[in-house]
Amino acid sequence: MNEDAKQAGLAILQDLALWNRTAVFLEQEIERAAYRKCENALTAWCKKHDWHRGGTEKTDLENIWLAPKHWDIGDDNWLAGFWFCRRPDHTSNSYGVADLVGQGETDFGFYFDVDYKHIGGKKPWMAYISRSSFHIDRFAEHGWENLGEGIFFLPAKLNVESLISSWETGKWTHLTDPITDHLDSIVEHLELFDTFLEGAKSIQR
Repeated sequence: MNEDAKQAGLAILQDLALWNRTAVFLEQEIERAAYRKCENALTAWCKKHDWHRGGTEKTDLENIWLAPKHWDIGDDNWLAGFWFCRRPDHTSNSYGVADLVGQGETDFGFYFDVDYKHIGGKKPWMAYISRSSFHIDRFAEHGWENLGEGIFFLPAKLNVESLISSWETGKWTHLTDPITDHLDSIVEHLELFDTFLEGAKSIQR
């Protein structure tokens, strides 16, 4: 154990009851409220724009996914979708709400993924990706990071000030408006995603 870890541990242990109450309040009150308001904003946005909202009903923000209805390929199968979640394959041990507003060990954003089993499987999908530099470059122009294998991530870049303001005033739009602004931007560039998916579907033809 290094000296910094030792001193940090002592500071916590010397006022353990306070630290425990703080941790419980953060997780049970602040994080739940922030997640619930984000879920509500995503659901309301989907209703307004006639998009499909999949995933669990409540309190599991990172399992919610969204897709325009023309990506429905029948029998409750969807060609692709967007998740609002932490960066895929993260190793964060932080509270989710800390990651949400850029104070943790990873970040939140929109994760775009294609269910390649509907377009011939992984091998043809990877072959398609290898010759899709045009689309990949276009995604990058709009802020999407290429995580490999046709997975893209758009950082939300939320900040703790928006959470503080939301908690203080009760106006959660300070936190949720930037999220729905990202969705509006996705709609603005949806033709790029559609073209990308149409090219992928041609694998089967």
